[in-house]
Amino acid sequence: MLLVADKVSPLILEALAHAAAEAHGTPLLSSKNESGLFPNTTAGKVAAKKCLDERWLSVVRSPKPARELYLATATGLEYLLAEQQPKQVLEDFLRVLEDRQRELAELRTTTARMADGIESLRGIIARVLPQVTAAKLVPAMAGGGDSWEPESDLNEEIAGKLAEWAETPTGITRDCPLPELYRSLNEAPTLGAFHDALRSLHSEGRVYLHPWTGPLYAMPEPAWALLVGHEIAYYASLR
Repeated sequence: MLLVADKVSPLILEALAHAAAEAHGTPLLSSKNESGLFPNTTAGKVAAKKCLDERWLSVVRSPKPARELYLATATGLEYLLAEQQPKQVLEDFLRVLEDRQRELAELRTTTARMADGIESLRGIIARVLPQVTAAKLVPAMAGGGDSWEPESDLNEEIAGKLAEWAETPTGITRDCPLPELYRSLNEAPTLGAFHDALRSLHSEGRVYLHPWTGPLYAMPEPAWALLVGHEIAYYASLR
């Protein structure tokens, strides 16, 4: 037990420094897919409980349901500065700053590549779409009709699914993850059509597209995310 106690204090100081430098919050315990403030060990759990009991950490809203993120409180910062030399605290923050700058550079590179890929796809679609439209229009005209009937309105179906998603017993509005929204559609469209419909609803002011706020490596099913302006959207809700 003494061995565990010897490990707790360094874990607490490291976690508080990490929590103080993370603006959006961090999971309490590490998992296979995501790093947390504390290792998922006996010592880590003891240290986490100590921080919660002393109110050195507080829970913040998470973009995912049933997932809690934690930030350092003012009391936690006071404890950190009292227990650790200011120079060490500064070095810890500088190290986190370097990590964040590296993540930002990687994110900018990824975003630029995604933007280039989108523009390339738009160019291909612009060349192919007239041929597809003409191929669908000719049979309809040959059948005696004087206009081409469009397929089911994907925009309206998406808006309807978001309305269903928003209906909760507590009345609290929830943001729907894009993979879940896609899988809820009656007839699954292509991913490109799904993204185009979301952008259309967003530009019409009918739908909010909310960004992914965590690190990119932690994003589940990243293929459903889409670039909106300078943000990578991963959730949607009705306005």
